[in-house]
Amino acid sequence: MTAIAPLTPTQRVVAASGLSNLADGIRIVALPLVALEVTSSPLWVAAVFAASQAPWLLVSPWAGALSDRTDRIRLARRTALLRSVLLTGLAALLLFDLVPIPLLVVMAFVLGTSEVLADTVSGVLIPLLVPAEKLERANSRMVLAEVLGNELVGPAIGGLLFAFAAFLPFVTNAGLLGVVFLLLTGLRPFAAPEDDELAEVPTDASTGGLSIIRSSPQLRTITMSTAALAAVDGTWFSLLALVVTIELGLPAAALGIVLAVGAVGGLVGAAVADRLAGIPLSTVAGLTFAAMAGPLAVLGWLPNRFSLVVALVVTSAAFAVWNVVMVSARQRGTKSSELGRVGATHRMVVMTAALVGTLVGGFIAEVTSLRLTLVVCGVATALAVPVVRRSFRVHAS
Repeated sequence: MTAIAPLTPTQRVVAASGLSNLADGIRIVALPLVALEVTSSPLWVAAVFAASQAPWLLVSPWAGALSDRTDRIRLARRTALLRSVLLTGLAALLLFDLVPIPLLVVMAFVLGTSEVLADTVSGVLIPLLVPAEKLERANSRMVLAEVLGNELVGPAIGGLLFAFAAFLPFVTNAGLLGVVFLLLTGLRPFAAPEDDELAEVPTDASTGGLSIIRSSPQLRTITMSTAALAAVDGTWFSLLALVVTIELGLPAAALGIVLAVGAVGGLVGAAVADRLAGIPLSTVAGLTFAAMAGPLAVLGWLPNRFSLVVALVVTSAAFAVWNVVMVSARQRGTKSSELGRVGATHRMVVMTAALVGTLVGGFIAEVTSLRLTLVVCGVATALAVPVVRRSFRVHAS
């Protein structure tokens, strides 16, 4: 605790988010590896992955409503403690070889649900701790922590730990979340919303979050444009393994290096995004869509290692910049008592769009070709540039 005491409240929340995302990155790799150790059935392995992702679509509205109804700091602490206990239990079961595949599916869903709750309340804390004019800086640190933990460091550590013993990644996870609990301990609790604000939280939390976003032109524009970007990203990222192995003829092991390259782009984008505070959202939107479009079209037209690296670095950097700027704008445009519902519903819409993009991309590649699918992604995104610029000028100024 002596090392934690000098940290400011914002530094504590960012550090807690970083460690939580590191734990998630470890788990993302470790769970499928456990599934492969327990069963050789592709269906069951896919079920474990689906169970870990399904909560983003099924329980996000509930998580948002809960974070709007309760003390956010207390909820964040309890969620970290709950996740630590769950992961400790899973590690113990793995140690004694007591995890049948159906139980692993259930555990994946429960852990995924706790991740949704943790990420939702984490997104609510920053605007309550940071003045509005400093949101970009704080959110850039949050995105940096997310990319480092979820995409770069966490998966590598998860694979390494699993190589020694199947239970080690989950013990490590539990320990990291224990530190998260300590980081959030001692922060001055935020007051829960007043009774009249609580009354605004509807029984149907999903409808509540959606109605708030629909009623605000700025929130609606941010959510729909982010969903469009996520759909494009989901389309081409789901085909990345095929690009690496079929189009470029690289070994499957190169996929890990490719993903790390993309993560570096995300780190660079998050690091510079806070310097864009004050730039019109329409300008950021146009530049981001253009930055996504060009590299994808070139990669589809001239697939080679150089065009792949450029596509990964540029699109990941652009998406990181977008997240920092648009999350900050979304937080400024949302009442404090509605931050949880708006954030969770926004994430649910975006995750759904990414899933649809993944399926559509796979279908197009199946009936046409991999390269044509990438070109279509690039061209469609380029055509959207004037549309999103106009939408932001009209609705999100």
